[in-house]
Amino acid sequence: MSALADYRKLTGSDFLASRFGVFGMLHPQKILLARRPLKRFFLLGRARLRCLDIEALTTQRGGVRGAVEVRIRYFTIWGREIKQAEQTQLLFADPVNNAGLQRIWLSGRKGGPLALFSIARTSNGAPVGITSSFQLKHHSVDVEDVAVAEILRCRDELLLLSAYEKAEDDGAPERALRILARLAFLWQKPSTQRAMTYIRDVRQLVAHGFKVKGVKALVGHAGSGTYKYVSLFAAVKGSDVLLSRKIAYEAQRLAVEMQKSGSDTVEVAEGSDLLIRLIVAYNLGVKISVQTTHMGTLPLWVSEVEAAEFVETVKKLH
Repeated sequence: MSALADYRKLTGSDFLASRFGVFGMLHPQKILLARRPLKRFFLLGRARLRCLDIEALTTQRGGVRGAVEVRIRYFTIWGREIKQAEQTQLLFADPVNNAGLQRIWLSGRKGGPLALFSIARTSNGAPVGITSSFQLKHHSVDVEDVAVAEILRCRDELLLLSAYEKAEDDGAPERALRILARLAFLWQKPSTQRAMTYIRDVRQLVAHGFKVKGVKALVGHAGSGTYKYVSLFAAVKGSDVLLSRKIAYEAQRLAVEMQKSGSDTVEVAEGSDLLIRLIVAYNLGVKISVQTTHMGTLPLWVSEVEAAEFVETVKKLH
């Protein structure tokens, strides 16, 4: 406890100020957190992004993950809460000999210029001390100005997410995986793990020439017609379903439709998801007719070069 001797205990006056949302308004604070949250109102006005820096320490060796919970609720000027805008963020409590700032972002909401910030300990045990000015700062998030190595050391979720979006735009899966690994280590959100699994699935698919395990080729099928494959049977977008599973499902449905219509050829018609439909027909091993080689929007983490190489493979077979 002596390591946090200069952190003061909270008093009734602190909680009274918190009750009215004005805790820490006048002076920087160096306090020992309680389970009971401390609250502070901020007027964001038209500001798009503001940030608040906090240092959290504990006497426990190695620190404590998720030792501090920050909750931000947004309100209209008339006091009505904007429910869908609520934010929750868990902070590390660092060991006393290895402190580091952690940044919380507040973003102005349309019609919601008021933000209610609250902070509390998440559990009993080793004490947790925090230091903060409790004053909002203007700060930009520009990943162009920050090296990837520095991003991978930070604990700024918004900066990491911006860097991930930049990796998406650049079509850089390895960089994206490194950023997601950092996010997974810091906050362990299921959405981060799903994104990592999706990237690995797509890259494995590309490495295997877009062949999906478990899809049986439609061989020995009697028919002479052409089935026009205009759109996907299941309209699942983004990374909600792995690309390999989506292709396996589509191949199963396409096989049924071809057998119903007595077709032995698939015409992959121009339209959305053309490349995915072409991959589906390729996995079934049937005759393929393609009206265009313009792929349109490609699946996430498949590059234009990889798509073009696959189209050439299909052309050689047909």
